[in-house]
Amino acid sequence: MAQWRLAQRIGKSVSQVQRLIRRFEDDGVLLVRRWEDDNHTSHDMYQVIEKVVDARQRPSHKPDTPRGKRYKKERPTKGWFSSTNQPGRNREVLEMDEE
Repeated sequence: MAQWRLAQRIGKSVSQVQRLIRRFEDDGVLLVRRWEDDNHTSHDMYQVIEKVVDARQRPSHKPDTPRGKRYKKERPTKGWFSSTNQPGRNREVLEMDEE
């Protein structure tokens, strides 16, 4: 399929399709075979490498699938504000109250 025809089918510009093809080729998703005919016209043939696509698929999107972690570092949620770590209180005031 010609790049202009592919661009019309997916609703993008021809330059965007060319960028996507280049990106897929660099990522190893597309195998591009290039040749030149007798009239010195260049042609490209694209083949999707299904093993790469299968390896990079997202996990299952079912209701019982556990969600991924939102943050890399987990913080304790229970007891985060202890009696000594209270927001808006000054430690000097607490020491004066204890005396």
